[in-house]
Amino acid sequence: MNQGQELMMVQQRLNVIEMQVKEALSLLNALVVERNTIGEWIDEESVMRITGLSKSSLYELRRKNRITSSTISGKAKFYKLKDFEKILTKNEYLR
Repeated sequence: MNQGQELMMVQQRLNVIEMQVKEALSLLNALVVERNTIGEWIDEESVMRITGLSKSSLYELRRKNRITSSTISGKAKFYKLKDFEKILTKNEYLR
């Protein structure tokens, strides 16, 4: 086997490994989200991680009544998942 063929085989193996890592990360993220939800509510840290929004952006969405929030003993903030689904659906477009 020549060097070109070996490099191609290594690249193919790396591609397979990359796909497996992406799938594992996706599953892990789903588990983390599931752990950080209560029924139809999701915690603020998970929302920020998933959406990339900051606390101030979430505050603006709350202030504009685009999302609903709640707290447990005034400590952890939770948001309704369906509010984010509505925003995504409203902003959805076809390419």
